[in-house]
Amino acid sequence: MNVSFKAKRRFQPYLHGFLAATCLLLAAGCGGAPRGAVNGKVTLDGKPVDGGTISFIPETAEQGKPAWTDIVAGEYLLDASSGPAVGPNRVEIRWLRKTGRKSPYDPHLDEMREAVPDRYNTSSTLEEDVKPGKNVFDFELTSQ
Repeated sequence: MNVSFKAKRRFQPYLHGFLAATCLLLAAGCGGAPRGAVNGKVTLDGKPVDGGTISFIPETAEQGKPAWTDIVAGEYLLDASSGPAVGPNRVEIRWLRKTGRKSPYDPHLDEMREAVPDRYNTSSTLEEDVKPGKNVFDFELTSQ
């Protein structure tokens, strides 16, 4: 009986600290960076991008992790729970399309090539400032 009482007294200060830290994390939303909801349309040379991806990459690591989603029939949507970090984000758009040829490595597979120019993905110059709440960003891309 005496051992149990000593153990309680020894861990009691730690228990209070643990409870206080847990409350702070819950109050702060577990420390996650604020995110915004985004949606919009994406076209390449006036035609809807279908089957591509769009990524929002925060300018700083402190903003949080990148967010991405598929582009279907020229439209994309990310709700606030999985959306991009609030603040400036670099945007990358990718779209692999069939070339009409078979893969040189496997004749059963179609050859695929990036349809979107590098200036919209690898060397993207696209930037958007994501605000809390809903954001609409449309992208009218050109091949030339």
